[in-house]
Amino acid sequence: MAGSEAFLAKALFQELGLNLELISYNGANLALDAAAKGETAFAISHQSQAKGSVEGGILNPVVMFDENGVNNEVFKNVKGVGEYGYTGYFRNRCFILARKGTDPTVISKVRDAYLSILEEPEMVDFYKSLMIEVDPLDLEKINKHIEDVTAIVKSNL
Repeated sequence: MAGSEAFLAKALFQELGLNLELISYNGANLALDAAAKGETAFAISHQSQAKGSVEGGILNPVVMFDENGVNNEVFKNVKGVGEYGYTGYFRNRCFILARKGTDPTVISKVRDAYLSILEEPEMVDFYKSLMIEVDPLDLEKINKHIEDVTAIVKSNL
């Protein structure tokens, strides 16, 4: 694992008072395979990538890095670390970014088009099939998310 996943795992294990040796993989599928084979004890991945291993009974979901858990057709009643009182979690978000100084009308046009596409029934079905929650944020919520993640990172270094 690498990046935010590695940080979240390290923060959780630190809060649990456990030592964690991180192993970096070139993709979550390799980490999932290593856990399935018993080469590692745990792997961190998105629901969509782990779905087949969970459905096949090869891997069991333990917890998710969020305030609350998830309960769907594959991941049944999996609690979020926040439900246990742990603070080392945040949603891993992807952003569309524009260069500073980009015309605000262009930014608005792109954002409006993107939000419109997300509402199309085939896109709603597509994201649902990938077990991806669509949660668009406005600028105020984006800035709040960045502040919250910064605070979590600083408190778990």
